[in-house]
Amino acid sequence: MTEGQVRLGAAFPPPRATFLHRRSQLGTPVAGTAGAATNNSVGISGVAWNCMIMPLRVSSPGGIVSWSNLATALSWAADHRARVANISFAFGASPTVSSAAQYFQSHGGVVTVSAGNYSTVHINPDNPYLLVVSATDSGDKLTTWNDTGSDIDLAAPGVSIPSTWNGGGYGSRSGSSMSVPIVAGVAALAISANPSLTASQVQDRLGAFSATVKQSADDLGPAGGDPSYGWGRINAGRAVALAAETRSPPPGTTPPTVSSPGGIRGVGPNTPTGCDAERPLLHQ
Repeated sequence: MTEGQVRLGAAFPPPRATFLHRRSQLGTPVAGTAGAATNNSVGISGVAWNCMIMPLRVSSPGGIVSWSNLATALSWAADHRARVANISFAFGASPTVSSAAQYFQSHGGVVTVSAGNYSTVHINPDNPYLLVVSATDSGDKLTTWNDTGSDIDLAAPGVSIPSTWNGGGYGSRSGSSMSVPIVAGVAALAISANPSLTASQVQDRLGAFSATVKQSADDLGPAGGDPSYGWGRINAGRAVALAAETRSPPPGTTPPTVSSPGGIRGVGPNTPTGCDAERPLLHQ
């Protein structure tokens, strides 16, 4: 990433509260996957490479994350005009976080969340304010360690994902935590193609709900929604094309052509990639 891609963030030191997760220095790899600088012959390519990153820390120095601080961060980000939130860990069903996600969505934002890597089955019902993301391998198969359940919305690549690394350089990581920034990046691309889309419309164009007539995700597993892949593996090119086709072009111009050969590689050379600088991608 370049210096100009990172906006002023904030920290929310957790109070004495129920903890949900211990962080493992995911911030830099997650941010790189979502928005690393691209077309510079250096390192890796971020999904939404012209988008802004708003870093918000919600953990203590020891890696403890509380529901209340996560909710506070989401609300703060919404108030500061973020349009996409990336939460690269699983936190189960929390009314506090769900309420904050609803607030974020009411401000036009999309909240993406990791399914988890514990091979457990979620019993939580689907949450309309969250996009819960599972991880697939290079063969489009669900990983053996991924959580499943009725709350899974989408899948994205999550095995050996190359990205920026803590302290400089590059490396690779696996986990649904690395699948989430891919979906977050595609959501940012969709918003860039059509900033007038509501949060629900963005989710629809990613293929997250069965009611959507034009789903962009590539259906995997049983036909339709299922507890492993949700509504399918994210398809960036198709999602951006669906977003762009509902936007009226300025007089005398032609809407961009977007190729969509499949998956995240479906972003073609003509895909609109410039994110709205006033509504940046939020990296949590």
